[in-house]
Amino acid sequence: GEFTVTQEHVSGQKLLDYWDMAVEIEKNVDKMSISDVYKKRINFIAGLFDSSKVTEKSILASVPAWELQNFIKDVFETITGSKEVTGDEKKEQ
Repeated sequence: GEFTVTQEHVSGQKLLDYWDMAVEIEKNVDKMSISDVYKKRINFIAGLFDSSKVTEKSILASVPAWELQNFIKDVFETITGSKEVTGDEKKEQ
């Protein structure tokens, strides 16, 4: 089933961990399958949440295939601060 989990705080250390992961993937891209890269990214995203409900398996089960790339991109843009904030999101800030 579907569920929503909100993580109010993501530490600065997670941002550094993200960049370390990105460098590791870049250095090993010729040794990794696309599936391996996705799994590494999804596991990283699951690790951003304190809730044990958020796992690689639960993410893959709840995010439709056609939205998976955008989901990953959205999370990474959010943690790096590069996500464009528009409309109602600006009002919430």
